[in-house]
Amino acid sequence: MTGLPFTPYEGQEPYIFVSYAHRNKDKVYPIIKRLHEMGYRVWYDEGIDPGTEFPAVIAKHLAGAAQVLTMLSPEAAQSDWVRRELTFTQAKRIKMIGVMLCEMQLSDDLELQLSNIQQIFYSGYEGREAVFYERLAKGMLEETKRMASESAPTALPQVGEFADGKWTNLYHFGDWDWLVLDVDRQNNRVLLITKDSIDQKVYNKNHEDTSWAECSLHDYLNGEFRRKFKDEEWAKLHEGEIKNPANPWFSTEGGRTTKDKVFLLSIGEAVKYFGDSGDLAARKGWNRKNGRFELRDGKFNYINDQYNDSRAAKSNLDGVWWLRSPGVFESHTVYVLSDGTVNLSGRSVSDVGGVRPALWLNL
Repeated sequence: MTGLPFTPYEGQEPYIFVSYAHRNKDKVYPIIKRLHEMGYRVWYDEGIDPGTEFPAVIAKHLAGAAQVLTMLSPEAAQSDWVRRELTFTQAKRIKMIGVMLCEMQLSDDLELQLSNIQQIFYSGYEGREAVFYERLAKGMLEETKRMASESAPTALPQVGEFADGKWTNLYHFGDWDWLVLDVDRQNNRVLLITKDSIDQKVYNKNHEDTSWAECSLHDYLNGEFRRKFKDEEWAKLHEGEIKNPANPWFSTEGGRTTKDKVFLLSIGEAVKYFGDSGDLAARKGWNRKNGRFELRDGKFNYINDQYNDSRAAKSNLDGVWWLRSPGVFESHTVYVLSDGTVNLSGRSVSDVGGVRPALWLNL
């Protein structure tokens, strides 16, 4: 399990705090997801927003918990944070229950700390998971269960992964399948891009200097394109600021910031979400000649790396799809080729290319 199982609980009702080593998340997430599905309010520290002061958030949620569920393992025993949470829990006399994720030898000091705590050996219930969860539920405080009138936190989609030539965790919205590129847990929204090119459009009606803010494709995606959605679907799209940085290799200005519901990815966003080999920052450039690539560091205009396949998309034309970043001139726009390579010098804005809309969807 690679994504988050659900949105951590935030509220004033009694809840369970989960203490665990992050290296054990593949074992921990299915357990706490099952507790969540059983109706328990659960908080775990993957809910911390980037940039937030980590110790303060941990202390706040730990001190406010009605019960602590400690996931024990060799990794947890070596984790300073798990040991601190254990000490804090006992000092504050918060009710605790432990789940032993695997067979392990406890150190003397850890065995002493856990001596008066109920422990359940998860490894002893292989093939009898229902019995394990029944016993675990008996150890949970009744007040940590959601009331009938209380809605469960929104279950957010998981960020997709590209493996074995295909994307996982596709999300269907409107008439299309979308890749989940990012999850904003604080605001309950996800960043989506269509799995394939869904249209063929010129970037701009005329061959001239332009930018994302001024081009005809921007006007189409935030105007006529809304007719592709039902009113209630369009209302779920988040309208946010879209910054348009300069082309990092040619310094061509990207134009003013816009406020859009639908947009195209920039060069930086394509690299961030589809895979960053470091070639963009290092200016590792390739030349394409007779259908073959030649490495020409710092001199030529293609990103050609191990993430080509993840960027490739189906199209009815020649497989290319537009990014919103300017190319070597303001009359050119960067695009992705059918094989997933990125041409950073771009092509004429009046050429036709594939359209893969991106958007932030409020859930």
